[in-house]
Amino acid sequence: QKSSELSDVERQLIRDHARYGGELLRRSNLRLLEIGALIAEQYRERYDGSGYPHGLRGSDIVEEARLVSVCDAFDAMTHSRPWRSTIMSREAALQELRSCAGSQFDPSFAEAFIELFKRELSGRSDLDSFLAQGAEEFEYVRARARMEASLKC
Repeated sequence: QKSSELSDVERQLIRDHARYGGELLRRSNLRLLEIGALIAEQYRERYDGSGYPHGLRGSDIVEEARLVSVCDAFDAMTHSRPWRSTIMSREAALQELRSCAGSQFDPSFAEAFIELFKRELSGRSDLDSFLAQGAEEFEYVRARARMEASLKC
């Protein structure tokens, strides 16, 4: 939520969040969460190897994390954040995904996302509501809602 520039220590804490997320899921000892741990740990890696926390590149990054990185970037570009209020249009965000394909993103996943978005989602005026339909059926969503409600008390 910080509105000013991050210090070097704060920036490193942010960069470490992917590693911490992977460790947290891995400690659950649930086999089902193993891929979740890899996604959490690798979704900030970049296709060209310039990402973090490990500097993985290309196929060394699990496919699921390469896909999540495209989705996460699109979401970040099209929604406000505490450190910036500027929101990109959907079309500008899609163009950014295309221009970063091969460096930040796996080109095949970036192109598949763009094609799917244009074919299935571009006509939706309230994309967040559309994507949330049916989400309450997932235990994670119900648990998060309970947690958020208890924090407001």
